[in-house]
Order: sequence, then C-alpha cells, then structure tokens
Amino acid sequence: MNALFTTYKDAAGIWHQDRFRPIINAGVNLIMNLIMVQFWGIYGVLLSTVISTLIISVPWVIHNLFTYLFDRAELRKYIIRFLIYILMDFIVCVFTYFVCSFLQFGNWLDLLVKGVICCLLPNMLFWLMFKKTNEFKMSKGLFKRILKRKKT
Repeated sequence: MNALFTTYKDAAGIWHQDRFRPIINAGVNLIMNLIMVQFWGIYGVLLSTVISTLIISVPWVIHNLFTYLFDRAELRKYIIRFLIYILMDFIVCVFTYFVCSFLQFGNWLDLLVKGVICCLLPNMLFWLMFKKTNEFKMSKGLFKRILKRKKT
C-alpha cells in the first residue's frame, strides 16, 4: 500500500512536501533496528521496518495526498475503508493459516498441498468478499479492455 501511495504522490508532483519523510522514517527505523535486534534478532529488524513504515511513512503520505491532491473531506471515509480492508486481509490470513495447520502429510507433499491452499483459498475468499464492490467491477472492466487490446 505504501508503494501505491508513493506512486500517487510522485505522479502528482508532491515532492517538496514529502522531502523529510524518507529521512525521518530511516532514522526511526535505524533506532528501532538497533533496539529490537538485541531482543529478536533478524525478526526485530523486520518488525521495526514494518512498524516505522506504518507509523511514519504511510500516515505522512496519506496526509500529503489528502492535503494537496484529494478532497480532504474524503480522508475519514478513506481511512475507514482502508482499515476495513486491513481487517479483511487479517481474517483471510488467519483463516488460511487455520486451515493449513490441520494438514500434515509429510515433507514435500505437505509443502505442495499447503502451497496450493495458500494460492487458492485466499483468492476465493477475496473474490467472495469483493465480487459485488464497485472496485471489483471497475477492475474487471479494465481487465476485459486490456484483453481486447491484446487480441487485436
């Protein structure tokens, strides 16, 4: 999601307002890396990167986008929708993990079956959750137009 926000920011030319974000994010990330690596090793480094991105980079970019590009009145609606999508992602992840935790076949067969489940189950769940949304319908229409162009 951060890459999507950054792409919008770059396309809109909002560079000046965003000039300190990478430096501050990197500084906080470095400090958190040094602290968390002592407790959790490499997992602490990964976790600190995720946390610094979520608490500094993403809110900063969203603020800039809704201050200089989009209608500020839509910010609350967007954040609520964003949080709902995160919750849906979390539910799908937990459900997929729960289903895979019951399966024990052996080394390679286990990996193969769980890999297939991890590819199919989340996508089916996302399809069921989003198939009636406007975003899904728009994406489906865009996909059809792209396929038509490829055929000609």
